[in-house]
Amino acid sequence: MRKTVYAGVRNFMRAHSAVIALMAFVSLVSSFALGQAAKTPSIVSYSDAKLAFERSDTKDAGERYTTRGHGYSVELDRDSARFDLPSRSDRSGSNAMSLCWMDARHDVTVTPEGQMSGVSNYVTSSDPATWRMGVSNWERVNYHDIYPGIDLSFYGRQQRLEYDFRVKPLADAD
Repeated sequence: MRKTVYAGVRNFMRAHSAVIALMAFVSLVSSFALGQAAKTPSIVSYSDAKLAFERSDTKDAGERYTTRGHGYSVELDRDSARFDLPSRSDRSGSNAMSLCWMDARHDVTVTPEGQMSGVSNYVTSSDPATWRMGVSNWERVNYHDIYPGIDLSFYGRQQRLEYDFRVKPLADAD
């Protein structure tokens, strides 16, 4: 009985050795290729990309900046932040939410920081007069002295919006 089993395995290996060798070779090559791809700096996942802030192009915008993450957008202006979030129901559309800075200074200065190498282009119609080309992208937006001695910064990591309050020495954090 044993001789029959061993003979069957031996015959199977002889008949399919080319296929087994090919599968081993493909497995080795694909694992090597995946290892090289992981080391290649030009391959970047969308989720690892930084958020890009850009100045809004409206006449009443003043110092207004927008950014878009995965499924949401944020508009920052001098005294508030407006969030457009996806709807959780079956209906299409979005949910809007605004944050206002309570008791903040009215003369706050809003500036971008860290100009990114890329630009955005918006071709919204066939009329070139309506196109927005070469719109600068920024890594963060800073509110200087939003409260006495306190700055507010918005930035993004892995498509998630984050913010920091920076309290200067001797400033009242309350």
